[in-house]
Amino acid sequence: MSFHIHQKVKDIYHPRESSAPTTIRPIVESSELTPPENKPRHHHRGIFYGSLAIIILALGFYGFRAVFLEQYIQQSTARIYEQLTLASAALKELDVDSARSSLLAISGELKNAASTTNRYGVGQLSTVGGRFFKQFADIPDVFKELIGISDTAIDISDDISFLKQHGLQLVLSQQGEELLNRLLLFDEKLIALSGYVHQLKNRKEQLGPVAITELLALEDKLQSLDQAVQSLVTYLSAPYDRDLLVLFQNASEIRPGGGFIGSYAHIVLRQASLANITVIDIYEPDGQLDVQLIPPEPLQRITKDWEARDANWFFDYPTSARQVIDLLNSSKIYSEQNLSFDGAIAINVHVIEDIIDLIGPVELQEYDLTLDAENFLAEVQREVETGPDKARNEPKRILKVLTPILLDRLVNLNDTERSELRDRLATHINRRNIMTYINNPTLQAYIEESGLGGEVASLSETAPADYLAVVNANIAGQKTDIFIDQSINLQSKINSDGTLSNTATITRTHTGTGQTEWWYNATNKNYLQLYAPTGARAISASGQNPWPTTIKRDYTNYETDGDLAQIAATMSFLPASRLEQFTAHNKTVFAAWVNTPVGKTRTFSVDYDPATLVPIQQANTPYQFIFERQSGVLTSFSYSIEAPEGYVWQESGEQTFTYENDDPPGRLILDLTLVKDSQEDF
Repeated sequence: MSFHIHQKVKDIYHPRESSAPTTIRPIVESSELTPPENKPRHHHRGIFYGSLAIIILALGFYGFRAVFLEQYIQQSTARIYEQLTLASAALKELDVDSARSSLLAISGELKNAASTTNRYGVGQLSTVGGRFFKQFADIPDVFKELIGISDTAIDISDDISFLKQHGLQLVLSQQGEELLNRLLLFDEKLIALSGYVHQLKNRKEQLGPVAITELLALEDKLQSLDQAVQSLVTYLSAPYDRDLLVLFQNASEIRPGGGFIGSYAHIVLRQASLANITVIDIYEPDGQLDVQLIPPEPLQRITKDWEARDANWFFDYPTSARQVIDLLNSSKIYSEQNLSFDGAIAINVHVIEDIIDLIGPVELQEYDLTLDAENFLAEVQREVETGPDKARNEPKRILKVLTPILLDRLVNLNDTERSELRDRLATHINRRNIMTYINNPTLQAYIEESGLGGEVASLSETAPADYLAVVNANIAGQKTDIFIDQSINLQSKINSDGTLSNTATITRTHTGTGQTEWWYNATNKNYLQLYAPTGARAISASGQNPWPTTIKRDYTNYETDGDLAQIAATMSFLPASRLEQFTAHNKTVFAAWVNTPVGKTRTFSVDYDPATLVPIQQANTPYQFIFERQSGVLTSFSYSIEAPEGYVWQESGEQTFTYENDDPPGRLILDLTLVKDSQEDF
């Protein structure tokens, strides 16, 4: 029956090409005719069967169309989802060009699908056969809404690309009004896109529950982005000046929040345009700070007072930034003007070196210097430590001379150079060489979501997870960190009961041999902190220096910082392992002194239980590991995790999963799955 139906359908589309067999019945003799008394019954039966045949043919015709259309839509949907996955991944990596390519492919696929559904009479399908074809009734509207989403998303990707390419130049060249207008148009498109997504949420019958779940997640993301853009516009368009800090962190003297803050830039934004920039030696506001704060205990070896230059003591950058801002706001330089900073951008020396590498050598005639990416740090460091400006009590003046030259070069970059700058800055953001804090909860939430915040990561609440960060603090180790080669290795093993056993090994080599400057060939004195999940328990440690004698200072009438007080309340010393232990940023921290003389290598190792329990009896157990890299530190990282007997890692097919990277990202997240070893069944 189905064969003949398909043949009939073919006749309808191509009547002249019909290949259906034709049966010609002979004319019957009159004696073979039905007796008169039976004619009415046969007449009604003929009408019935004829009508039934027409209905069957009609259903066959539309059924063929429905089957074909359903198959086409399924194939088209698969292609759309594939491109959507690529677009989402590209946008997550800020690869707007790849995302746009995928979105264009989605748009083309949707428009082809819409054209096909119209050609096959979807509107007629919905009126034939009752509920059988009801699923097709809203397909034209669904495609219209999907096309609206795709086209609007393409426009938005173009806007993002423009803002990434030209946003910084608009600020630096005092074209803030255009930037604000662009942001407002961008927000209008976000609202339009949210409208399309909201309409599609009610298309569960056509799209299915999985797509609806994804649409709900997309709607949440769009609302979050819309709130962030509106907050940014409000922030930048304020009728008063915005005062921001750019903290220059010296990676040759590392601190938990980055490098030592020797100087900073005071930036004034006026209606999204750069109105003024001043480079200031950090000791100027510190010298007029009346607040007396007790510094962290390790810092008490080099200073009695905790001031802005040492305030980036916390590995969590938002906490460090708030501390620096509070102390600078308290300095008479700013408090007497009723001026307060509401944000801080931290950049380290690696960023400046990369910018100079892009724009080309910078000639400073009054210093008889030509700075390039290779000699920038060494020459500036030499000028600060021994140059004539130091004798005039203005050792950081060279940075004041250099900054306007760099800004002028950045404003005048061509399109190719702007693209290259954008890519390089993205790499530095990924490495935590650039971190941002804004005293605005909505903006800060989006900054952190975008990977710019430098905050300490939270662990998964749905899967067993492990965490590691190695955080260094140079205390009286001069400028030696630039010559420290560091490697971090973590070996983890899941025991038969689901508990974990970890061994973290940190190797540090001081390569400053042969350097003539005293600040490079000194011993690197390092207060090292190992961050682990909350509740971790140290078992043993080796390679650390003896704990130094406590410095006794008189802190009568001094205040205690609230963040430091919370940490101090959890502080204890572990005699067996000779480690200090405390809680910070929802992590358990083990600390030790690991000092490395010039030309030597020091290896520090800790065995510990990270307090992570893996439910190995559960099928396909998810597992997450997070490693976070300290800003400014050049380090390699290697990791291995061994599954218990009878299990393998789905990602590698082996009992041991390994990862190695000579230049790891600022935040590495490994999502793994523990599965039963299929070989065990044989």
